[in-house]
Amino acid sequence: MQVAPHTSAVFDRGAEANGSDASGDHIVVPLENSPFVIAAAAHHSTTTLQTPSALALYLASLHDLPSTEARADASLAGVVDSSLEFMHKRSQRQRPPVRFVLAGLPDADRHDSLAWMLRAFEVMNFSDATLFHAVLLLDRYYALQPYEEVGGVCASSQQRLLAAVAIALKTGPQEDLQLSVRQIILHLSRNSIDFSEVVIVEVAMLQTLQFCIGTPTTHDFCEALNTRCLNCDHRCKSLSDYLLQITLVDVHLHYKYSHAILAAAVLALALFAMRAPAEAFTCMLEDLAVIFVQSTLPKDELLNCCAEVHELWAESSCKGESAAEGYLWHLRAKFAREDRHGVSSMSPPDMPPLSFPPQYDIQDALNAIHQGMLACASSETGILSKHIASDAQNLKLASWMCGSRNSDIARHPVNAQHSFSGAGLGEESWFDRLEFTLRRLADRSRKLHYILAQHGWQTDEFSRPPDLERLFADVARVARDPAMDPHGAAGKEAKELSCIAIDTQYLGDYAEEIHHGLSSGSLWRPGRFSPAIGLVGLEARLSGLSLASE
Repeated sequence: MQVAPHTSAVFDRGAEANGSDASGDHIVVPLENSPFVIAAAAHHSTTTLQTPSALALYLASLHDLPSTEARADASLAGVVDSSLEFMHKRSQRQRPPVRFVLAGLPDADRHDSLAWMLRAFEVMNFSDATLFHAVLLLDRYYALQPYEEVGGVCASSQQRLLAAVAIALKTGPQEDLQLSVRQIILHLSRNSIDFSEVVIVEVAMLQTLQFCIGTPTTHDFCEALNTRCLNCDHRCKSLSDYLLQITLVDVHLHYKYSHAILAAAVLALALFAMRAPAEAFTCMLEDLAVIFVQSTLPKDELLNCCAEVHELWAESSCKGESAAEGYLWHLRAKFAREDRHGVSSMSPPDMPPLSFPPQYDIQDALNAIHQGMLACASSETGILSKHIASDAQNLKLASWMCGSRNSDIARHPVNAQHSFSGAGLGEESWFDRLEFTLRRLADRSRKLHYILAQHGWQTDEFSRPPDLERLFADVARVARDPAMDPHGAAGKEAKELSCIAIDTQYLGDYAEEIHHGLSSGSLWRPGRFSPAIGLVGLEARLSGLSLASE
C-alpha cells in the first residue's frame, strides 16, 4: 500500500472574521506530515456520531505501517470528516467576490504579481501551499481595500506583495523558513525596500483582513482529495497541481466555484486525461461527499467547472496567445521538470469528461463523430464528395446518394469512379476513418453498438448514411448519463427494430443476412425475438411498425 507523500504542516491560523472568544470556538491544531489541511472546530453542542467515511477508514488503515509519516497521517482518521466540512464552510465565507478583486487589482497587475511570485518561489524553493496562501491573501485584501491605499498607509505594489509573502511564510510550512523572514524579504526585494516598511504594510493588511489569515485554499482541498488516488498514475498528482496553478490566472474561474469544487474538478480532469480507472473517480466523489455531507453533492456544478478548466487548459496550451503568457511560460517550465513528470507538455483531451466515472469508449466515439462533423462541414466539393474516397467505399456511398443499391452507378463502377473524380481526397476519407474508429469502439461497448445500430450500423459499417448530428446527440446523451437506457424514447417497436440492426429500406437485399442472424442468435436480445419467428413473421412485424423515416 502506498502512503500519502510528505506535505506541509498546516493548521488553522487565526480566528474568524467576526472574532472568537475564550470558550474555544476554534482550535489551533499544528499537524506535521499531514496529507491535507486540518482546520478542526470545537462544537458546543453534542455532535451525532456518524459512520466514518472511506477516507477516515483509509487513514486508519495506515496505523500499523512502519513509516512514521504514515502513522502520523493515521492519527487524523478521527477528525478528518468534521475537519473537511469545517474547512469548506470557512473557505466559503472568506472566498472573495471576483468583481471586488478586479476592482482593487487590475488583471494585468495581478498577472505580473503571479509571474513574480512563481519565479521567486521557485528560486527560494517554497512550497505550492505557500504560493496559494499568498495569492489568496492578496486577492482577499484587494477585494476589501482600494487599489491606491493600504489602511491609510501609502504603499507600493511591491510592498504589498512582500507583506503577503511574509504573512504566508510565517503561517505556512516550517520547511519554507530556512532563513529568517527578514532575510527572505530583503533577498526577494534585493535590499531595495526597507524591511520596516514591509512590516508596516503587513500590519495594515492584517487589520484589513481582521487577522483572519488561516483560510483554506484550493491547494489544501486538492491535497485532501488526492489522498486516496495515489495508486493511480503518479502523473495525476502533478497534472492536477499544474491545472490548479493554471486557474490562478483566471480570477473569474478561480473564485466562481467553491474551493472544494474547483479542486475536485482539476483532479477529475487529471484522472480523465490519464484514463484512470473508475475506482479513482469513485474515491474522489466519496471524499468530496464528506465535504458536502449536509447537502447534495453538486455533480452538475462539478462537470461544468471541469469543462471550464478544460477550456482554460486548451487556451493556455496555445503559446503566446494568453494575456498571462509571462506567468504561463514560467509555469510550463516548472512542470516540465522530471520531478513534476513533465506534465506541462501533455495536450488536453479533445473534450472534458461528461460524467463521473467517465465512459471512455463512449466519449472516444463522441469525439470521433465530432471530428467527422468538422470534416464534413469543411468539405468544399458538395455533399457527395464528403463521403467519397477512391476504393469500394465510393460505390456504397454513391449508391446511397442515388437512393437505391440497384442504381445505375452501383451497377457501373466506372461511371461512379468518373462521377466523383477530382474530389481532392486521399486514399482514405474521413468517413473511412470514422467507421474504423467506431468499429473498434463498438466491439468493446455494447451500449455504443446499440446506439450505432439505431443509425444503420450493421456488423462493422453503416448500411446507410448516418445523420451525424443526431448520432452525436444520441451518443452525448448516454455519455452524460451512464445510467440512461440507450433505447431512449423511440418506443418499443423502435427498440426491436434497432436490436436486430436491420434497415427496412433494404429488407429484401438483406434477407439472407437476416435469416443467418436470426438462426445464429447474433442479431437479437433475449426476450425480443425468437428464431422460430422466421423471415415471414419478421417481415410482418416490420410492416406494422410506424417509424419515422430518415
